[in-house]
Amino acid sequence: MTNLTPIQLEEFESVFRHFDRDLSNSLHEIEFSAALASLGLVYDEEEMHEVFESVSNGGKSVSFEQFITFMVEETEDQNSAEQVYHSFQEVADGKVRPSHTYWGFTILTQTSSLTLQRLTCVIR
Repeated sequence: MTNLTPIQLEEFESVFRHFDRDLSNSLHEIEFSAALASLGLVYDEEEMHEVFESVSNGGKSVSFEQFITFMVEETEDQNSAEQVYHSFQEVADGKVRPSHTYWGFTILTQTSSLTLQRLTCVIR
């Protein structure tokens, strides 16, 4: 669970508790599906059933521990905005800032005749 921030853990726990309607400290498939959807993880019915079967190890419900383990796996490859920014800075060797890229894109999309000179000014 090392990649979860305290805020993420709190959010996941809050969602789990909210959808645990019968206070069983577990989520049945419909509750699990609703909990994931509230977190932006939406599956079609067949996929959801497969995910539930996997997470619950073939059981009738998902425990809090199983839920958190699943959420850790789902979020481990996601980067925070700060991580993306630092990665961008590292790749660009600190020379190009994301704001420059944004303005360059804005000019490109709003102008049909962009000269090399103007583009160079945007990048600097």
